[in-house]
Order: sequence, then structure tokens, then C-alpha cells
Amino acid sequence: MVWKMISVASNNLFGSLPKHICRHLPNLEALYLDGNEFSGQIPSIGECKNLQGLQLSTNRFNGSIPRKIGSLTKLRTIFLYDINLEGEIPWEIGNLQRLEYLSTRHMRLVGSIPASIFNISSLKDIQLQDNSLSGNLEKIISLFLCKLPCMSALSNLEELYLWGNTLSGSIPDSISNASKLRILELELNLFSGLIPNALGNLKSLEILSLWSNNLTTKTSIHESSFFKSLENCSYLRFLLLSSNPLNCVLPTSLSNLSKSLEEFKVEACKIRGRVPVEIGPIPHELCGLKRLYGLSLAANELDGPLPACLGDLISLRKVDLSSNKLHSSIPFSFWSLKDILEVNLSSNHFNGSLPFDIGKLKVITNLDLSRNFFSSDIPPTFGSLQDLQVLLLSHNRLQGPIPESLDDMLSLKVLDLSNNNISGFIPKSLERLSYLKIFDVSFNILEGEIPNSGCFVNFTAKSFMNNYALCGSPRLQVQPCKNNIPRQNNKALLNAFKYIIPVFGSVIIVVALIIVYKKWKNKSTSLAIVEDPVPIRDWRRISYYQLSRATSGFDDNNFLGSGSFGSVYKGILAEGTEVAVKVFNSDLDEAFRSFDVECEVMGKILHRNLVKVITCCSTIDFKALVLEFMPKGSLEK
Repeated sequence: MVWKMISVASNNLFGSLPKHICRHLPNLEALYLDGNEFSGQIPSIGECKNLQGLQLSTNRFNGSIPRKIGSLTKLRTIFLYDINLEGEIPWEIGNLQRLEYLSTRHMRLVGSIPASIFNISSLKDIQLQDNSLSGNLEKIISLFLCKLPCMSALSNLEELYLWGNTLSGSIPDSISNASKLRILELELNLFSGLIPNALGNLKSLEILSLWSNNLTTKTSIHESSFFKSLENCSYLRFLLLSSNPLNCVLPTSLSNLSKSLEEFKVEACKIRGRVPVEIGPIPHELCGLKRLYGLSLAANELDGPLPACLGDLISLRKVDLSSNKLHSSIPFSFWSLKDILEVNLSSNHFNGSLPFDIGKLKVITNLDLSRNFFSSDIPPTFGSLQDLQVLLLSHNRLQGPIPESLDDMLSLKVLDLSNNNISGFIPKSLERLSYLKIFDVSFNILEGEIPNSGCFVNFTAKSFMNNYALCGSPRLQVQPCKNNIPRQNNKALLNAFKYIIPVFGSVIIVVALIIVYKKWKNKSTSLAIVEDPVPIRDWRRISYYQLSRATSGFDDNNFLGSGSFGSVYKGILAEGTEVAVKVFNSDLDEAFRSFDVECEVMGKILHRNLVKVITCCSTIDFKALVLEFMPKGSLEK
């Protein structure tokens, strides 16, 4: 039997291969063993003279690439990626003049790239990324190119991946001889010097990725025309230059880049100046890039307003303009990008109001507007952003309450409203945000009880520090709440007390005054009024500690009701006497004045229809009356 192909890819085969596998398979043309668990060293394959396809990737082979691979002159494809090989790439690979695809990525290869590889004119795809290869690429390529009269090397190359190594030197101009090149990825290396204008000769270029090197676009004697040279690359989709010291302004020629451009990144490139007007309000320039998917200009020195025409880029999904000096208000047109997913405008000088139109961004997942100068209320339309996972509005000048509509943002994981002027209460309804993991409202002027259920169980004191008058659990390092009735859940009850209690209070006072008047006028005995039956000075005073113990720490279970000036709790004194404890609200001056009046009036009145005052407790910040407990319920009941 004559074997020409062995293909057992994507199984669970294991073990080592026979050392002389090719001795018994001299006619083998294809050996596809990728996607298994074979181990050991790659066997001698020099005797497979007819081999055209070799795929051993994604296994557990170790050792190095066998040098005899260079004798397989009919090879067209070599795939050795994602295996544990080390050592150098054999220079003998340069003998494979029919080779079209070479992939030795994601391994531990070291040393220089053999210059002979760039002498293989048939190569279409070179993948050497994510290794530890070193050397000066310009010198490596020039070793062969300078000897070729027709410059035929690299003439068929379409994809070149060298990222994630330690290659150095300049990017060679001669790389432009690869006239069919579509993808050039050289990021995460040590390249330096000017980005060559010759890259503009790569008219088929779709992806140019040079980020995280030490490249620039200018020298001390001239300004580079690199961006202008890319006008020839009419198929360019991705231009990624972040984390290079470009040290330039954005040129007006940027507006003439390919209309196919989807992603443009120049983060942390020391870019300065304004966003050019040529790529701003002129619709047929930047706004003509209808397929632009991502725009990232973060960590530069851009200033001026945000171009209004960004709202016309309907394919835009990601915008990152953070850490610049952009100012003015954000154009209303920007919030019409209803399909945008991520927006980061943090650390700029934007001002004005957060618009109600922000609710149109129905599919947005990340929104960061922190560290600006926004000064409005938080629009309730935020509640319609039901896919939003991260909302960062910290370090602004926002004011007003936290909208209760935020409880509709059921996907929310991070909410940061810290360092603003937000007031009012924390809506208890936010407890239903089950995915919320990070919550920060510190350094505001919030008040009232901190919610204590749902997602709030996991938040710490850091989330609430430096606010006006928040209260709650001791673990949150805030003052205890004097009235633990959840405000949002008892609105009807509070409204009832708001109107009913003053009415009954007025009735009691009127009755008391009438009694006093009749006593003085008629000396009547039927409604006997005893002047000062128990003088205030003779009342047996009681301490805060005794009252707290009598009411179980003013527990909700002992709560009887509340009025405009305080709350009433049932208590049992140490001797067993049941009492009603009326605690006056320490935050209201009127409440403390009411305490003084009630002490004066109620201490002088004794009547069968009025509750008897037993004693009182009065300190600088706590005042309470201890009244006779009425076991048959309130007047309302």
C-alpha cells in the first residue's frame, strides 16, 4: 500500500511518534497530526522527500525544529505553532523554495530570524509571533535583498506577523517590496526610529499594527509625512500606533485616509494640539469614514471641543478620548450614536449638563465620564440603559438626587458617583441590582438610611465615607439611624403622620387651654386641674442608657409611631413599668423647642383624657419624654 496522506487532526491521540516514521512512508505527501497530545521530540522526517504539507501544531512535542526539515524541498506548508519547541529557527528552511506558509508562533524560539527565509519568493504567510526572537530586522532582510537584482524576494508575501518578540532597529524601507502585503503586525517589539513613508507603497495594506515600540514620525530636522503616505492605502481598515513617542500633531491629511478605516488608535503617543478642523465638522472628510468602528486617541494632549460630526459615524462602536484636554460641552449629536458600545471621555475638561438624550444609547455597556466638570442633575433617562455594566461619573460637579430610575439598570456591575455634590437619599430600590459589585457614593452630601439588603450587604464603609448625614449599620462607620423605618417603603404612613399628628396635637392643646381657662374662670371641680402636681424639678430623671435598654436599643419592634418632631417607642423600665418613650428629633431645632414647651405644659396638667408624663431625659443632643403607656392602642386605632 502506498500512503500519501495521514490526517488524524483534532483527536485525543498521545504518545511519541516512531523515530523513523518516514523510512516506511517514502511516498507520504501530507502529515497532519495537529490538535492531539503527541509528545517527545519531532522524529527524523528527512526521508519524506515528497512531503508537501506538515502540520504538527497544538501538541506536546519538545526539543527543537529538526534541521533536516530543510531537505524537504517540496514542502508548501509548515505549521508548528503552539507546541513546546525551543532553540533557533534552522537556517536550512531557506532551502524550501516552494514554501508558501510558515508558522512557528507561540513557542520559545530564540536567536535571530534566518535571513534565508526572506529569500523564499513563494512565501505568502510568515507567522513568527510570540517568541523570543531578536536581532535587527533591517539588517536581516537586507542581507538577501541587496543581492537580488530583481528584488523578487517577498513579492508574493501577503501576511507578516512578527509581534511579541524583541526585534530591534528601524523598520526597513525594503519591506515595501512586499507589494501584495495585506497584514503587517510588528507590535510589542523594540523597533525605533522613523516609521518609514515607504509603507504607503503597500497599496493592498489592510492592517498596520506597530503599537508598543519606540517609533516616531518626526526628527529634529523634519516633520514626517508618514500619515500622508498612507493616503495610497485605500484598503486600510486598522491603523494601530498606540504607545509610541510619535510626538506630533494630528495632521490634516488624516482626513484623507481610507474610507474603509474601522479602527484608529494612537493612545499614549504624546500627540498635541487640537483635533484638526479638517477631520471635524467637514462631513466629506472624517465623517466620510462610514465604516469606522473604533476611535482611540487617549492619553495625549488634544484640546478644543469634540467634533460634532462624530454623531454621523453610525458604525462607531468604541470611542476612547480619555486623558486629553478636550473641553466645552459634548455635542448633542454624539448621543445619537444608538449602537455605540463603549464610551470613555474621562479626564478631560468637558462641562455643561448630562443630556436627557443619553437614554438613546440602548446597547451601551461601558460609559466613563469621570474627572470632568459636568454640573447638572443625573438625568432619570439613565434608567433606560439596561445593558450598561459600568457607569463612572465620579469627580464632577453633579448635584441633585440619585434617580430612582437607576434601579432599572439590571446589568449594572460598577456604579461610581463619588466626589460630586449629590444630595438626598440613597434609593432603597437599588437593592434589586443583583449584579452590582462596586458601588461608591463617597464625598457627597447624602443623608438618610443606607439600604441594608440585596447587593448592599457586600459594600464596605469606603463606599459611603464623607457624606452629610448617612446613617445605618455600625460596620459602615456611620451614625446609627434614630428612625429605622425605611423611608421609601413607608411613604403612605409618613404622609399620614404628617397631616394627622399635627391635627391631634392641636386638639390636645386647645382642650388643655380650655380646661385651664375654665379652671381659672369658674373654679370648676368637674374638670379638675391640679397646678404643678409633680413639679418638674422633682421628676425622677432617667438616663439615655436606661431608655435604650428599656426599648431594646429603640428597636423597630418597639416602634409605636412618629410625628413631625420625633418618634415614640414602647419600653419596659427596670422595675417592670411599661412606658411610652417620645424621642425628639435632634436634627430639628423646632423639635427641641417643642420638648421644652411640652415639659412646661404637660408637667402642670393632670387630666383623665391626657397621658401622664412620668419623667424625662435631657442631654445636649438627646431629649425624650417618658409617658404613661396606653395599652389599648392609639387614638387612630
